[in-house]
Amino acid sequence: MIKRKSEKAEPLVRKEKPSGIKRKRKKLGAHQAAKYILIVGIIIICIPVAVVGAILITASSGTGKPAEGHRFKGDLDPEITSDMVESIQSKIDSMADVENCEATLSTGQLTVYVDVDDSLTTTQIEEIAKDVYEKVDGVASVSRYFTNTSTKRMYDLAIDVFNYNDEDAVGFICWNVQKNAQMEEPRYNEITKALDEELAKELRGELVEEDDE
Repeated sequence: MIKRKSEKAEPLVRKEKPSGIKRKRKKLGAHQAAKYILIVGIIIICIPVAVVGAILITASSGTGKPAEGHRFKGDLDPEITSDMVESIQSKIDSMADVENCEATLSTGQLTVYVDVDDSLTTTQIEEIAKDVYEKVDGVASVSRYFTNTSTKRMYDLAIDVFNYNDEDAVGFICWNVQKNAQMEEPRYNEITKALDEELAKELRGELVEEDDE
């Protein structure tokens, strides 16, 4: 009888995973962390940029509008509209001896600039200033729009009527009409004429003497 050779059982060998897989997983984890940090950083940067952008857009959308703000909250009622301002300017432009008129409304005040014929005298310019005041009153009633009530502040009115665009020009004349909302009646003043003529002459004389020296 032939005896078989006993076969020796091969010892079990534990196979280890290649070390490269571990290193790959570590690299993937580092990349993901860097990605998350980058995303968080972008978000942190974008938030203030978005806030500033919103502020700039809001500010630009209000450009050209009267800056009344909270100072006149609950006041200036009824409101002077842009159509009323245009109507005032158009009526004054059509007046005799008026060369140009500009009416602007801002910060609770209507301001009217009127350039008239250069050859007009101070008396004639004063009369035009009165007529301009009446034109304004015809569109925006002074008693309603330019006079305070017991509960509301209303608009102020300022009118300048002048013959030259250059204030330093010889013969420059300017009449100013002022009607603040708290005033009962308008005030007319030739602002190119000294209130105290004697004092003005004395000062002019002193200036001449200084120039001679």
